[in-house]
Amino acid sequence: MCDIEYHATGCDCDPELDAAIEAQEERMEARRDRAQRRAYSGAYFVNVYLLDREYGGSEEGGWWYDSGEFLKSRPCRTRDEAHRIMDRWNRFLDQGPNSEGNHDLSSVNCEGRYRAQCEREPGHDFPEERPYYE
Repeated sequence: MCDIEYHATGCDCDPELDAAIEAQEERMEARRDRAQRRAYSGAYFVNVYLLDREYGGSEEGGWWYDSGEFLKSRPCRTRDEAHRIMDRWNRFLDQGPNSEGNHDLSSVNCEGRYRAQCEREPGHDFPEERPYYE
């Protein structure tokens, strides 16, 4: 009899079972993603991000890239509705969190800026992978 330890992905004494469970979980996640996209197809989203510039590396005298931490999303039925909400949220952000001694994104003193953006899909952090200099 083997000592079985159960983990989030299954049993550590049966690699085939682990692989089957993991594959099933990936299929279920893909189905949920497709269902969510279908439910919101044709919709617009107002997504709020904390935008910042990240140091990429020292190549060519140093380079930076833009990043965004996803914070909140609101689905909207029409583009006009999304733009009205986006404008209202950006006015609020500019009078509140962005106005408290924060600097423009291009400044080394910037600690990030909150921004609402109108997009065709729910928000997510970006970039998905750190870029590399080539």
